[in-house]
Amino acid sequence: MSQTPIDKHSSNRLLLVCVLTVLVSSFFVSQIQRSFGDVQVRDIKIPTHNGQWVAGDLFKPNSASSENPVPLIVVVPGFQRSKESLSNIAIELARRGFVALSIDPYAQGGSSASLSRIAATTEGYGLFAVVDYAASTGNLNYIDRDRIGATGHSAGGNAAIRGANYFGREAIRTGQPSKLHSVYVSGYVLTLRDDVLQDVRSNVGASYALYDEGAYRNELGNGDMRFAPEALRLINTGREPGAEFVSEVEIGKYYGDKDQRTLRLMHNERVLHPFQPYNAEATANQIEYFEHAFDFESDMDSYDQVWQWKELLSMISLAAALIAVIPFGRLLLELPIFS
Repeated sequence: MSQTPIDKHSSNRLLLVCVLTVLVSSFFVSQIQRSFGDVQVRDIKIPTHNGQWVAGDLFKPNSASSENPVPLIVVVPGFQRSKESLSNIAIELARRGFVALSIDPYAQGGSSASLSRIAATTEGYGLFAVVDYAASTGNLNYIDRDRIGATGHSAGGNAAIRGANYFGREAIRTGQPSKLHSVYVSGYVLTLRDDVLQDVRSNVGASYALYDEGAYRNELGNGDMRFAPEALRLINTGREPGAEFVSEVEIGKYYGDKDQRTLRLMHNERVLHPFQPYNAEATANQIEYFEHAFDFESDMDSYDQVWQWKELLSMISLAAALIAVIPFGRLLLELPIFS
């Protein structure tokens, strides 16, 4: 059956609407990511050892400068995830004045592969090399080298605590403070062990989903962090000699001294593991931790979050692009090469 002019016009209008939807949605996504001009977002690539490299998105607030250096927080996604998967926390940290660097882990996204089969453990998915670079280069003259942090979810959380251990051992050898001032471990407690924690010389915050579907692997087989041995070890590590042993973790309470790098914190949000990074409460908890650990007050409420709008507009743009395939295909069929 031949197509009527009305059908053609309707198809063309649909294509036009879809294209405009993609363009408008993408424009506002970009504006949200850039905090409407207050944050610069740049792709960077850092060469690392063994010919490897780490790709990342650098979120630099306009307020950060050589005259006003601010903390840097490296954001590490989990297994088989790219830097975009945790852009929400990078966006929110940058809005509050932190410099955030969301990286592609080794063998994921735009970063190189690694010679290590357990890159999250031995290289922090590239975190170790990035922190070494940030702590020594003069290129990032707008960051405070004494206030470098890291955060990650799931395997990225493992990378964060492994980074605290790695640079803690370096600090013990050199007698200097750890290059990692503070870390936040989200969605991972399997390596909150004595052999890892005993060398940590950083402030550590942690968060675990109460309904995490992988909680059966924990020592008590559940996600309740109040009595979990993993949480108890974290909180009690670094406490002053003679301090009373904590036998029940008070969720959300700060323990220790941030100036001595013994600050400890445990959160236990009522969500599932994959939803934890995209939960407003979990995001707010992480923001509050870094503001507290770095004495960095932004005067912005931790629940004042815009990343959800970016995700919604991205979804609308994706749906419009998929719908546009049909009228665009019809348009192509009118070309001689296809007819």
